Amino acid sequence: MFEYGQVPFPAHIHSPDSLHAARLLPLRDDDVFLVTYPKSGTTWLQELISVVLAEGDPGPALVAPTWERAPWLEQRGSIETIMARTSPRVITTHLHRHLAPEGLSKGQGKVVYLARNPKDVVVSSFHFHHIALFLEESGSWEDFFQRFLDGKTMHGSWFEHVLGWLKSDENSNLLLLTYEELHTEFRTSLRRLASFLGRPLDSAAEEMVSSHCSFAKMVTNCMTNYSLVPHSWINHTQGRFLRKGVLGDWKTHLTINQNDKIECEFQERFTTWSDAKSFGARIRLEG
Repeated sequence: MFEYGQVPFPAHIHSPDSLHAARLLPLRDDDVFLVTYPKSGTTWLQELISVVLAEGDPGPALVAPTWERAPWLEQRGSIETIMARTSPRVITTHLHRHLAPEGLSKGQGKVVYLARNPKDVVVSSFHFHHIALFLEESGSWEDFFQRFLDGKTMHGSWFEHVLGWLKSDENSNLLLLTYEELHTEFRTSLRRLASFLGRPLDSAAEEMVSSHCSFAKMVTNCMTNYSLVPHSWINHTQGRFLRKGVLGDWKTHLTINQNDKIECEFQERFTTWSDAKSFGARIRLEG
């Protein structure tokens, strides 16, 4: 890994040049940015946005993988692809707010930010390191957990990522969704997303989106399950890219001490954020 803007990035798919180019990307008013910290439900949201923009029709999502429909902003060679796209462009990124395109600060484009309980994020990330051959070895669970807490894993601190995007004064064009609410209040979350994107859906379209974007469908769909990615990048014999898709898997991994550490870090980092309590409830931080 290497650092850029005080954030660690996997060198295999990023470079200082690609990150610099991402910052300078000219934006369009109808751009849609899909923003997540790694392992927060990115693929799920990519699929949801694709089908919502098609007004409930899953057809377009069945002919191209997620990373082609919603290319990664910061990866090598992506800028040329994004620049050539017709509008509306859907652009995926894990970038921290201070490294994102400058046009977002000017009100250009829309941002959909998907957040997830950091306890489940660290568990999912640990397992992902076992199959992602472009990442460094995870090491022991104890060591990986501490690196995550210290902001030393890929894309840096979860806490800084969340605060950078959600505490910004420039959020008039941002919709916050949570992984937890997509599970427990799917229809409500879907309607908020569709309204934000200017694509309200009727009940039949909502049912189509719900069915197509279910975990059971996505885990067997080659356009979403990353089975099309070269085995030199992801070793599918060691596990699935879409592993469980559940809430609370952290309860089978974190010790009491590790749980307390994350909750204490949350309280300390978010102490000056007025929405911290409601945000913690929305991601089910305490269970």
